[in-house]
Amino acid sequence: MALTLDQLEAEAAKLNPTERAALLDRLHELDELSDPEIRAAWNIEILRRIRQVDSGQVQLLDGPTVIAELRNKHDL
Repeated sequence: MALTLDQLEAEAAKLNPTERAALLDRLHELDELSDPEIRAAWNIEILRRIRQVDSGQVQLLDGPTVIAELRNKHDL
């Protein structure tokens, strides 16, 4: 018997953060990444971003810094 969406959500809530992240990855793969064209486009984008970081073109920021900047920008 298949689980309802509410049951699935309740079961997912019992997972630790690492398991939830793995579940999200798997669900995402079931959807968008099952299309070879989308997967290829993402691979190109990932490589582009890696090159930008490696070349110093962009700077990586940690999560708390990004949140703080967004709050300041939007007066939150």
